[in-house]
Amino acid sequence: MFSFLRPVKGIVVLACLFLALWTGAEIAAVRVTALAVDQIKAVHLSDMRAVGMWEWLSGDYAEAAGLRRVVMALAAFTLTIGVLGFLRETTNTKLSMHMVFYIREAVYDKLQKAGFGFHDAISTGELINRSLSDLQNVRAFINSSVLLTLEIVLIVGGYIILLLSRSPWVAALALAPLPIWTLYIMRFSRRAQPALKATMESGDKNISILAENIAGVHVVKAFATEPQEIAKYGANCDDFFGKVMYRIRLFANFLPVMRSIATASHLSLFLAAGILIILGRLSAGDILMLGAAMHAILVRLQHVSVINDQYQSAIVSGRRLFEILSARPSVSEKPDARPLAPGQGSVRFEHVTFGYDPKSPVLHDVTFDVPGGSVVAIVGPTGSGKTTLVSLIARFYDPQQGRVLIDGTDVRDATLDNLRQQVAYVFQETYLFSDTVEANIAYGRPELTGAHTEVA
Repeated sequence: MFSFLRPVKGIVVLACLFLALWTGAEIAAVRVTALAVDQIKAVHLSDMRAVGMWEWLSGDYAEAAGLRRVVMALAAFTLTIGVLGFLRETTNTKLSMHMVFYIREAVYDKLQKAGFGFHDAISTGELINRSLSDLQNVRAFINSSVLLTLEIVLIVGGYIILLLSRSPWVAALALAPLPIWTLYIMRFSRRAQPALKATMESGDKNISILAENIAGVHVVKAFATEPQEIAKYGANCDDFFGKVMYRIRLFANFLPVMRSIATASHLSLFLAAGILIILGRLSAGDILMLGAAMHAILVRLQHVSVINDQYQSAIVSGRRLFEILSARPSVSEKPDARPLAPGQGSVRFEHVTFGYDPKSPVLHDVTFDVPGGSVVAIVGPTGSGKTTLVSLIARFYDPQQGRVLIDGTDVRDATLDNLRQQVAYVFQETYLFSDTVEANIAYGRPELTGAHTEVA
């Protein structure tokens, strides 16, 4: 999946840059706020009362000048945080949409170029679900969680450094829950991923049943099997519901544990800070900074449950998409393949053996010749291999043994596009695309004009 980052590496750099600047501005604003509190505490109220507050603020008093600088810096940081936040969100959304566009394009390209064997192995409903739902899970993770994870690392790391500058003990207490969180998340992941995979597979089956029944609605009605189909779909919906509820229970237990650990850490930090204040080692500004830091850390760490949910879904969905993207073609074109030379159109099968499952051949050592220009009818009962035999001519499949020749040329030596342009194929089941009648007649021959399609 990381290969899809290459076309958007510029956007990735910008997104990370805006996030880093935004994080730095937020932490700096907290530090400036703490300085403002200490600056206000240092003000001599008697001087302010003597001349009036506004006159004192605009005067040449050292405390007033320092306070003005701090307030101006805080205003500048606030504006900067707003601008960088907008740029961060915009760039993040742009990144996720671009990546999903490239992944969707690659998946569709793979589905178009995959051979019949690939589509025989995976149902249409499952492919639709993977192309839509799984891709949406990956998009949600990229859009919401990837940079949020980096944000958590930067925020926690930045505030820990800030706390270290004030008190190593306080920083150590802030870090204490991290190993516990890590172990708990690892333990949770071992249970969550199998549950998510089972849920998605059950969803695939739901989509497959739905797609098959919509496509075969005339058959269902002709045989009056609506009750059986409704019962079958209902049973699978019950199975899907049970798996979804199990997943919900898993994640419902995850969040309270994470929050409990965070709250315990929060309380211990303020207890330690209170002791340090009594000892005179922390100022009022430090307490404000500590509160803001712990609030920011706690809020971010509570997002871990959402990130983990999306991460587990994205991992399972990514693997399912990768199964499509990494599938090896059942019929491949040779590097030195060439177009078929003009000829009479004779077809020869030489000792051809083929099976959809190689262990159970459908055709056994078939040999025959069909001269060019002749008409041959292949007759046999259902399942005897008539369609399979013809499918080998256009290389929808390749035989396990033997070869098929057109005008003396092995079809495996011809380019696929040229071969299939030379073979006219009428399928058993007619399929019409959602287009005009003219476009359906001219399908595969876009150069045909209206006059040609009218004749056809």
